[in-house]
Amino acid sequence: MFRTFLLVLLLLIPPPGWSGGSPETTLLVVNADSAISLAVANEYIRLRELPERQVLWLRHIPVGDTLDIETFRRHILDPIRNHLIKTGLGERIDLIAYSAGFPYGVDFSRDLQRAGREPHKRVGSVGSLTGLTYFLHRVAAMDIGYLQPHANQYFRLPRKNERGDGIGFEPSRAFHSRHSWRQGHPQATGSSFDRYYLSVMLGYDGVRGNSLPEMLAYLGSAASADGTHPEGTVYLMENRNIRSRVRQPLFPALVKAMQERGRAVEIIAQGQRGQDGRIPHNRTDIIGLVAGTRLFEWEGSGSRLLPGAIAESFTSYGGHFSHAAQTKLSEFLRHGAAGSSGAVQEPFSFIEKFPVPQLHRYYADGSSLAEAFYQSLASPYQLIVVGDPLARPFARFAELELASPEVTQAWRGEVSLQPIARLLPGETLDRVEIWIDGAPHAEAGPGETVALDTRTLADGAHELRLVAVAAGPIETRSYRRWFVQVNNRERQVSLHADRGQVPHGETLQLSGRAAGATGIRLYQGTRELAEVRVREGQWQAGVPVSQLGQGMTSLWAEAQYPDGARARSMPLSLRVLPPLVHPVPAGESTPAGLQARVRQVDDTEHRLVLEGLDGGIGPREWRSLRPEASQYLGRFETRATGLYELVLEAEGEVSLSIGGEVLLAETLGKERGGVRIAVSLGSGWHPFELHVRAMAPAPFPRVSLSGPEPAFLLEGERVRQASPGP
Repeated sequence: MFRTFLLVLLLLIPPPGWSGGSPETTLLVVNADSAISLAVANEYIRLRELPERQVLWLRHIPVGDTLDIETFRRHILDPIRNHLIKTGLGERIDLIAYSAGFPYGVDFSRDLQRAGREPHKRVGSVGSLTGLTYFLHRVAAMDIGYLQPHANQYFRLPRKNERGDGIGFEPSRAFHSRHSWRQGHPQATGSSFDRYYLSVMLGYDGVRGNSLPEMLAYLGSAASADGTHPEGTVYLMENRNIRSRVRQPLFPALVKAMQERGRAVEIIAQGQRGQDGRIPHNRTDIIGLVAGTRLFEWEGSGSRLLPGAIAESFTSYGGHFSHAAQTKLSEFLRHGAAGSSGAVQEPFSFIEKFPVPQLHRYYADGSSLAEAFYQSLASPYQLIVVGDPLARPFARFAELELASPEVTQAWRGEVSLQPIARLLPGETLDRVEIWIDGAPHAEAGPGETVALDTRTLADGAHELRLVAVAAGPIETRSYRRWFVQVNNRERQVSLHADRGQVPHGETLQLSGRAAGATGIRLYQGTRELAEVRVREGQWQAGVPVSQLGQGMTSLWAEAQYPDGARARSMPLSLRVLPPLVHPVPAGESTPAGLQARVRQVDDTEHRLVLEGLDGGIGPREWRSLRPEASQYLGRFETRATGLYELVLEAEGEVSLSIGGEVLLAETLGKERGGVRIAVSLGSGWHPFELHVRAMAPAPFPRVSLSGPEPAFLLEGERVRQASPGP
């Protein structure tokens, strides 16, 4: 049987179901102003082979842990929606993943006021970045229906079993962003407010978050676990704390469900020999953990999280990183979990705001980590989900081949694509989707072929991706990709780099040939990096590698011709290395604290020693001051070598120097809130000087650093006074 699917015709036909567990249905959002965000994104793109259209780089994301909802809409949601419209992926993307470098909280107070709703402590005023992205359609329309206890209609509803002696939950189901949902079921018609986007943050790199090496480690571990069906155990912790008791009645149903699936599960109660009921001790096979505890120490527990594990705790501040109390979700990730979650503001003991234990049943059925979380969350607006959303250790993947045409030869004219999908025993194929350069092109049923008119494509390299979708409620997606050459007009463009590895902070020299072309545009994904002229068939350009981010990345070139035609180069892979770091000279021992000086509007000066720059209101004797300018002088300590990201939160005219090198001299407005600065530092003590001329009364500056070690504030034992001058 032979079918031809023209792209124009596809636009007129309702798209098929797209489940939430595959790279082509994922949009990765990156903070292009953050060196850490770029590095995490580069690794995730490599690990998950994300197509070029499925990555969006944003600029001017406000600095800080929380941003207000108007800023969230303007700087994050609106660009996401515009990208989905521009690329035609609006109903194809199911998952919006954020790299590191984003605020974790969104203050929705303005929407409460607009709706005439009085603030209430049990509702709060701050939602999570991922939770409010899940309700993108409601948030964009300024509708606060996401605050309802059962706002998530994708949530799998509880139900009594036939004997009536326990509570079960509806079976796992693939997620579809194009559907409205009602009581756990997709609807052909319905309100757009009941359409969602799965959303997960890959990592949080701020204070009490994870270091860059930790994030790269758990993302890599999660990807390596896909389809391995690990022989691990899900542990359910029982203690007398309300944080544990609220979910304990659901444990028996999960135990039964896991046993029916042949999966190991164990309830560990407080008082068992060697156990405290908070986290498992001396268990080295943890694939899932349901905890309810305010504090825990994983170090010394003797336990191990397996690659692909989900571990989370029901507690007030597990995702409220600016709140010092309680152990954060980052501790689970630090020790190898693929994903975790936590509340970003006091949630009170509402089970609707946390995943029910059946999360692990959905995961064991083969759902992606993101699908498993949101199937188990009735009210996700206040929960931040962090980790690898595409982790699928229990998925059953198919093998894909392209029987014809030959991918090693150039394609011309109309070609007939013959995909072959081999599924595991017991699995049935629903369809094979064909994606080109990250856009859906056609689909084929079992044994069918698809015609592709390559004359609709530019000459050059294109990513061809076959996606096998299994029949059944999980709709497991398996894919394979190739880069194929199209040659209908004999137009070619080449792309070369002077080095395959280049240190961060240097300039990469690129060159190539494009006979007959007038210009070249260089891209990282869909992000344009440079545009240059072609002279006598040759071109060259320099690109600062700091724009690209640390780690493996891929570039490609597009040539433009006088007749309006285009041609694409093969992707060029290269590695951005950590920056070259000079050794830090040994310094003299000086007293703790930072030297500070404030000049008031009446020209009087005040001097004292601060404990640090933590964004507080300052010492008591400063609270009545009206500063015109302030200066902070001292040294800070780093305990690892590499590329750091310094985050300065301040308002006014600011200048900052480290080791005598001026890194910043500009005016920072209130909306921006601060700035992120990439800086190469060795291990040791570094002299720094910060000047702020305030435009209005403002809090003291807040300065933190993150990168090769977990983020820390410039305070306490990390700071010392400046060395005495000569």
